[in-house]
Amino acid sequence: MMWQKLKKNIFKIIFLPYHLEELSVQQVFRISFLFLTFFHIYAAIMSEGFHRPDEHLGMIRMVLYKLGKLDVSQLSWEFPVQIRSWAQPYCYVAIAKVYYWLGALNPFVLATIFRLSSSCLALFALFFFMRETISLYEKDFDKKLSLALFPFVWYLPFFHARTSTENFSSSFALLAIAGLIYLHRTTTRGFFLPFLVGLLMAFAFYFRLQLATCLLPALIPFVFFPPHRASGQSFGTDVARFGHCASAHWPSCGSFQKGHWKVASIIILGGLSGLLINVLIDYMGYGNWVFSPWNNIYQNVFQGMASSFGIDPFYTYFSKTFLRGIPPISFFFLAIPMIYWFKRPKCILTWAFLPFLVAHSCLAHKELRFIFFLGQLIPSMTPVFVEWCKSLPGLRAIYVSSFHRLVKVTLFLSLVLTLVSSSRDAYSHMGFYKFLYHLKPIPQKIYTLNVVRDVLEFYLPGPIEFVYTQDLDQTAETSYVLTDSYADFILLSSQSHCLVEYSEYSVFFHSILQKKINPKNWVVLSCPAPLPEL
Repeated sequence: MMWQKLKKNIFKIIFLPYHLEELSVQQVFRISFLFLTFFHIYAAIMSEGFHRPDEHLGMIRMVLYKLGKLDVSQLSWEFPVQIRSWAQPYCYVAIAKVYYWLGALNPFVLATIFRLSSSCLALFALFFFMRETISLYEKDFDKKLSLALFPFVWYLPFFHARTSTENFSSSFALLAIAGLIYLHRTTTRGFFLPFLVGLLMAFAFYFRLQLATCLLPALIPFVFFPPHRASGQSFGTDVARFGHCASAHWPSCGSFQKGHWKVASIIILGGLSGLLINVLIDYMGYGNWVFSPWNNIYQNVFQGMASSFGIDPFYTYFSKTFLRGIPPISFFFLAIPMIYWFKRPKCILTWAFLPFLVAHSCLAHKELRFIFFLGQLIPSMTPVFVEWCKSLPGLRAIYVSSFHRLVKVTLFLSLVLTLVSSSRDAYSHMGFYKFLYHLKPIPQKIYTLNVVRDVLEFYLPGPIEFVYTQDLDQTAETSYVLTDSYADFILLSSQSHCLVEYSEYSVFFHSILQKKINPKNWVVLSCPAPLPEL
């Protein structure tokens, strides 16, 4: 009996959007947010390392520099040209100083705290965004559907655990958009909240300047398409109508209202104040006056640095989203926003989503992480997509049944991908750095037969020099050798009497994978002197 009840509850959570009639809006909100909280904390603990190298090179190295643990010569090319904001690194510097003040030293624990802080900020933003976007709908079912789908954007826990500018800026942007929606539906605005929304916009822009193409357009419907308050209607009804914002229902659509202009002026004032604060923070970081967003534009656009990382066609984000977003999930990632743009062209979410995507599509270099932010808007768009599907004429029962099966497969697959993506290391070679951290005595040099790109100094137990060589010098002491070549591993272990100290895979497993996919298995061997020439 107990097993049957547990099984029923598990299936109810997995297929939550199909059990909305049994729950209230508040119950769905609690279930969804508890689910998000669990996986965000889980991902922050489990997904060690970085998703992309600049998460370490452009962020953590700046933190180490300010902590006095890294020389300026070891910073990436971005530091001398001053294109990064210092606000986010200083947040991590503050956390690190408290951590060291408490007497703790383990860098892996500190990195986990960094990730937890990023995840908590994202959860804080999601909390308010989820609460405010349901005001765009009148029906309770639509509100519940919107809330229920947030846990099914499978990459969010992994993405929010990152210490990247994409993640940090996205949290500030979500809070700013939630603030705009709230300001649009309330008659009590005051000064503080609009000013705070402007501050959030400025910080989001400074963290990642491309978000200007999302946040500035979002002000347009706020100012020019205010809710039309017909007599006898509640303000809540007007807000729901704002979501629809269709010309037939909007006599005042396109009009300009003085009250909204005053609020927008306060938002702009908050934005300018935020820019000034960030300029001061950058002055503290770089030691001179600088406007880092302009430097970013100058280096990446006028100096062509962005193009040097690769040039992609305009449609890349559509093709990459479909292929790497995992079909059939990716089908909904593409279809839902398109229908929403068509059905609600004057909604804040449309103006936040579409210009951002178009602007990124026009840029030369494209990576999916640059548009991860947009996935957070899709659950709030889904009720419109569902209504559109229901309105299609002449649908046969067999098609409806097939569509529901596809949706259920998508929901189940999303949860599986959430678990998998949250459980794996973001960087596959974190085990090597854990081995080095616990290795006693600490070696002064690690010889490597292959180029080791971008050493993660943050995790090293001390100053260890990585020496690339194809002709290992004879030494009086045992040498540690790092290789990811199976041929070198066999040669050293069989002919040089080297002992395997660390391997990401077992020898047996590595030999099997070598025949199939040629994996980059990092192996550390201790080799007695003299070492042979390879």
